[in-house]
Amino acid sequence: MTRNKKAKNLSVIVFGILVSMLLSCTLVFAQTRNETNKLSDREKDGLLGPVKSMAFFFDGSSTPIWTKCYREDGSRETAEYMIGTNPIIQTFDNKGRIIKSELSIQGKKELTSYSIYDDTNHTCTTYFQDPKHLPKEIIQKLTDDGNALETTHYSPNGDYIGNTLYQYTETGLLVLMIKNNKHGMPFETYKTLYDLYGRILEINRFDNKNYKDPKQSILAHKECYTYDSEGRLTEKRIYMGSDQRLSTIITYMDFDQYGNSTKQIHEDADRFLNKFFPPIKFVKYEYFE
Repeated sequence: MTRNKKAKNLSVIVFGILVSMLLSCTLVFAQTRNETNKLSDREKDGLLGPVKSMAFFFDGSSTPIWTKCYREDGSRETAEYMIGTNPIIQTFDNKGRIIKSELSIQGKKELTSYSIYDDTNHTCTTYFQDPKHLPKEIIQKLTDDGNALETTHYSPNGDYIGNTLYQYTETGLLVLMIKNNKHGMPFETYKTLYDLYGRILEINRFDNKNYKDPKQSILAHKECYTYDSEGRLTEKRIYMGSDQRLSTIITYMDFDQYGNSTKQIHEDADRFLNKFFPPIKFVKYEYFE
């Protein structure tokens, strides 16, 4: 593997780890609540019923793009996704928090990162194993419930390069995420809207390249979600650019006995992504008996 290719793969790994960390401590979208008013990881991932595992496939492929496994209590156990031909394998503790990430190359696993949680001080520190291309560590401040409050970012040299701040509703739904540069000025903001059932209606991303005037931010990306009368996600529309052109329509269909979609059709309005990815995707589920 060349140095540039490795660096690119590792940057994708960091992104995947950050997403997993965020999903581990925030709510993606909620269908129902249990008696304690807290959602399991399975529910956070928008799944219905006692899902044990789910695997996502491109049409015509027998190799899943990514796979997630859950424990009976709904906590996330493992996740695996492909980077080229090499899978990244993530392991989670019994609270559904990511504790390590490994890159598998020709069947040999290489540790890429590991996370240590301080439940007394409500922090999480993730250490990376490639000091040439990745920061040594990423530090998160957490709420009492484990939701991220602040993520501090460093360069591979250890220089502070900025932070990410998070805000939630009283029930723990993530509504605002702000990325700041090292001067404390926001350059990217995410705002999420929910319905009365806690299901995502919109995700809006605002970009601000003029740091001196945060009010000059523009809406650069919008996702709109539609549900049927049974509460099942049926469509997602993605709008891109300052002109908010329709970029992608994802239709969810062929629901199983629990209401989980087993087929997705991606319509790329720009016909760009369809050159590289098949428009039809399938999801296979395994359930606890």
